[in-house]
Amino acid sequence: MKTTRIAPHFFITVSFFLFLLGCGGKKTERELYEEVRSSFKYKTYKAVSEKLPIALVYAKGVTDEQKQQDEIYMRILLGYSWAITKKDAFAFAEADIVIEKSKNPGEKFLAHSINSIMMYENGWQDLAKEESAMANGAVNKNPDNDTIKLQMAVFHLTMGTLSIKDKNYKAARFHFAGFGQVTDIHWPYQIVDAMADIDAGDVQTGLKKIKIISQDPAVPPEIRLILANAIAEIEKNTGGDVDSSLFWPKAISGILLDQLKKSSVKEIKDAAESLDKLKEKLTM
Repeated sequence: MKTTRIAPHFFITVSFFLFLLGCGGKKTERELYEEVRSSFKYKTYKAVSEKLPIALVYAKGVTDEQKQQDEIYMRILLGYSWAITKKDAFAFAEADIVIEKSKNPGEKFLAHSINSIMMYENGWQDLAKEESAMANGAVNKNPDNDTIKLQMAVFHLTMGTLSIKDKNYKAARFHFAGFGQVTDIHWPYQIVDAMADIDAGDVQTGLKKIKIISQDPAVPPEIRLILANAIAEIEKNTGGDVDSSLFWPKAISGILLDQLKKSSVKEIKDAAESLDKLKEKLTM
């Protein structure tokens, strides 16, 4: 019986190929990002969301253009909600829908800022900075119609959060001051103002402000507890540097989003309530 001899170079070739496969190395941030965007979860969610009517209840006289703009801003708010709760695929999908549907550069920038917030949450620092550079073109640019409170609130909320991620507390202070004006929710600005002092090296002034906020009954109790715990931790470990970002953990963004339902501005309150219903429909 004749046996077939396999040439030695065949084994060398196969071994080398397997070696290359095993040494593929760690995936890049871009590869990890694209992996999410090519996932079944992303594609399924995006397909459902694109077909879902996202609109508020309007009074008479509201133009179709304004309705379309409000849909875009509701999507940005929805994407923000997914981003801060680390629902990667959903957040990226909403941002992509905005980028695809909108012809307004400012709205596209806000969608990029959602992406950047999500990238920071995933620890993709370099990719987040690239995306943030695209979003920062909107930092001093208001939406076209600055009388529409929902759009202004979403704009300042999104850009303010991104500014905190970028550790640009000057810009964050600006945006949360604007957010407070539009929504009548002022405690985020107070926290960011104190964070800016700490970041600038005036730790004592910043900590004094944080202590005042942590004892203010007008501030939600959940926020006061977070701040009080952070201060207690700092005082227990005296002598070290104080990181200003300690005072804006992930929980704060979620509580802030929930606070929109208590806004004194009806348009914003209605939008926040609609947001909960949309999230429920999209995750059923």
